[in-house]
Amino acid sequence: GTRDGHHDRATGISHPGALANARPGVPVRLTGWGGGTLDAEFVLWASADELQIPESAIFRKDGQSLVFRVVGERGELTTVSTGRTNGFYTVILGGLSEGDLVVRHPGRQLEDGSRVRVR
Repeated sequence: GTRDGHHDRATGISHPGALANARPGVPVRLTGWGGGTLDAEFVLWASADELQIPESAIFRKDGQSLVFRVVGERGELTTVSTGRTNGFYTVILGGLSEGDLVVRHPGRQLEDGSRVRVR
C-alpha cells in the first residue's frame, strides 16, 4: 500500500549505516542488533490539504523562492511562498494552484519564457 499518496514505498534497508539514506515515508528495516530486526517508518508530516511540489523544482535567487510554471509550451518564472520541507517535497503557501505544472529539474540554461516539453 501507500502511506498518504505522496510517497512511493520501497524495500527495506539491510544495515544500520544505510539509515543516512532513509527517506521520509519509506519503510526501513534495520538488522544487526543481536540478530533482531526492527521495522520502522519515518513520517515527518502528513496532510491531504497542503499543496506540495518536489524540492528539486524550487531554486532561490535574491532571497526569493522561484519555480518555472508550465504555461502552454513555455516555462514561466514564478515566485512562490514556501512552507515546511522534508528535503524531497516542499509545501507551497502561495504562487501556485492545484493542477499547475512545474519544471521538476530546471537547468541553468532555462530562462523565463523558454520553450518546455511536458513528459
